[in-house]
Amino acid sequence: APLFAALDVVGAPRAAPTPDEGVLRVRRAWFHMDGKAFTGARLREGEALIVKLTVESEERLEDALVVDLLPGGLEAENLGLADNDAISQLVLDGSALAERGWAAEIRHEEYRDDRYAAAIRLWPGQPAQLFYLVRAVSPGHFVVPPPQVEDMYQPTLRAVGRSEPALIEVVDP
Repeated sequence: APLFAALDVVGAPRAAPTPDEGVLRVRRAWFHMDGKAFTGARLREGEALIVKLTVESEERLEDALVVDLLPGGLEAENLGLADNDAISQLVLDGSALAERGWAAEIRHEEYRDDRYAAAIRLWPGQPAQLFYLVRAVSPGHFVVPPPQVEDMYQPTLRAVGRSEPALIEVVDP
């Protein structure tokens, strides 16, 4: 009788995916809680950063899925649950956080332990901006995965951003 076999392979790549942009583009920027750009690669345990994702498309996409995997040692937090008075006054790269609800047409978003994910609608020539908080929770040296975006129903329409910095160190306070 015929014999059927199934083989599942699970693993992690040795190197981060290379940036890949075409119809879609995704960029990540990190900011301190005072609004200044985070340009280093070292955080103290308990320190928080604001993450700004900018997503662009050359065509209209009804169901774009943005996934920003977090490096180990960091966890995502809902920006809406933070100290709204202090944060709403911040302007990051020309974007006022008080008006972040107008920065993207968000259909769904999730703040998970290891990632931020959002389903958004994209319009040609109109960048969508997404914001969330990350907090350093565990000391160590961690690789920073790149942000990604794809059309949920046309996975060939996708983009992989850059990881800058490529490594983050979380140190004891």
